[in-house]
Amino acid sequence: MNVAYVYPWDVVGDPTAPTRLAELGVDTIALAAGYHSTRAATPYHPAHRVLDVAHPAFYLPIRPYAWSRLVPAAPTWTPPDAYLQAQTALRKAGLKVHAWTVLTHNSYLGTRFPDLTVRNAFGDPYPYALCPAHEDVLAYCETLVTEILTLAEPDGLILEACGPMGFGHQGVHEKTSGADWTPTDADLLSLCFCTTCAPQYPPETATRVRTIIDTANLSPTLTTLPTNPPRASATPTSAALASATPTSATLAADTSTAPTAAPLATTDTTAASRTKGAPPTAPDSAQVVPPASRTPKSPTARPGTPLSGTPTSRPSTSEPPTPGPPASETPTSGPSASETSTPGPSASETSTPGPSASETSASETLASDTSASGQPTSETPPAGTSTSGSQVSETRAPGTPPSETRALQTRSSAPRARGSASGTRGVDTESAARPFQSTTVRTPTASDTSGHPTPRHHIDTMELALGPLADEIRATRVRLSASLRRRLISAARRTAPTIPITLHADPNPWATGAFAALPLGDPTLDVLVGNCWGDTRTDAARLTTLANLCTPGQRVGAYVLALPPRPADAAALAEQLKIYANAGASEFHLYHAGLASPHRLSAIATALRLLQ
Repeated sequence: MNVAYVYPWDVVGDPTAPTRLAELGVDTIALAAGYHSTRAATPYHPAHRVLDVAHPAFYLPIRPYAWSRLVPAAPTWTPPDAYLQAQTALRKAGLKVHAWTVLTHNSYLGTRFPDLTVRNAFGDPYPYALCPAHEDVLAYCETLVTEILTLAEPDGLILEACGPMGFGHQGVHEKTSGADWTPTDADLLSLCFCTTCAPQYPPETATRVRTIIDTANLSPTLTTLPTNPPRASATPTSAALASATPTSATLAADTSTAPTAAPLATTDTTAASRTKGAPPTAPDSAQVVPPASRTPKSPTARPGTPLSGTPTSRPSTSEPPTPGPPASETPTSGPSASETSTPGPSASETSTPGPSASETSASETLASDTSASGQPTSETPPAGTSTSGSQVSETRAPGTPPSETRALQTRSSAPRARGSASGTRGVDTESAARPFQSTTVRTPTASDTSGHPTPRHHIDTMELALGPLADEIRATRVRLSASLRRRLISAARRTAPTIPITLHADPNPWATGAFAALPLGDPTLDVLVGNCWGDTRTDAARLTTLANLCTPGQRVGAYVLALPPRPADAAALAEQLKIYANAGASEFHLYHAGLASPHRLSAIATALRLLQ
């Protein structure tokens, strides 16, 4: 199955749109039912060429009695039932229509309900990011799904931003690049410390995050956290942070006397409500080690090491970073910052407007793990793909299914990479693929094993940044996305038991944004779609990782960019699609058939024919 993504305004008012889309060679249209604000080109529409979508909107009739505290806004630039009108026209052209649903990315609601938004360790709110730890947000997302399935009766459901949003956004004129925050800094700034999330972490988490961020760029030669950080009022000294890191004695005392935050409330009625013959339920979240039962870790345990004591592979420094594409080739639309990396292979790294490819590293040098047999695991990208660094894969015996706890532990050693945190310009910047300045992964020094803060220039992963706190925080973040996902799947199965459900997913457990963290898979989903907007080798490795998480009958889709900076070249696109197919993708999700020029649409159609 091949899917083309479009907006309702691409079809409503343009009678030629359905035929044009059908001629692409796709059989399904992903039609936006609930979408964030944007500024879109409309190169074919008879009434306009540029459309300013001022706020997030719901493109179906809004029935006030169906909603609770959070009610979406109606559009003013299209009819209130634009989705229904577009769906009818597309079906007449012989196309299936899947409801493309954006969930927690909503600046309209976030601005009106700041108490429900993501807040970083400094207390700064992200108005575009609804935090799914709040019951009001969960109820809103559930109603959004049920209303779409009830009113529209689509042929499929596509879930985007099915988890927390993070630091990377770029929906406004982004002015954050000058801070020179690294990819790990951006991930730290993506951790939510709202009133519901903060109690779920160890009590010293916010202090540790603030210290790392505030000591990020005090000196280009800084090797240890300073003893006198610049934000004395809010940030502890390195000595204070070191003292806050638990020793084996304090950990033992902590587990016996410290109050423990209650796990996130989850209402999972999947098993009770699913129609006979529906897919099985997802693994229970109890398999992830909850805060109440976290195992004390020895102060000599290396962050990112399995609790068994067997060290995981460390990044190699023998391979230099590979130069990335020039600034003009930076993707400007798609998943957010955390969505461009996986728990194994490095993510897409592209340079941003400013430095040239020779001035900005495009990828981190990653280690290559092997399975218990000594052979590379199945997460290794296929031969023939482009090189942006060696890959990382989970260490486990061939044929062993990924255990929830073990996966969260072993993946903690996998370094992650991106390009620069600067803003970019172009189409659909609210959901842009966020490149961050990449940093070379270095072998940790002896101080990394002591439980004390790691030298600044060694903090290249979340595991090193968070140290002994990483396992618990990671498990909490994974539970957060899983709780929302299970609730929505349960609601969808109650409303439309046989509807296929697609998730925009990232196997990286720290992922935020449009592609939600899915490090352990979920057998209740039908399709897992991975981002393919960056380096082809990295994207292929991500697809392979998702394929390894699939159960029989599940499929993997490749979310392929057909807009700039990709060339309008049918042969190049066909070659890309072949690589993704070899990596495990059985369907292609093409972004974006409403924004693409006639030349680009022709390239899409030709590339799909070449694959037949």
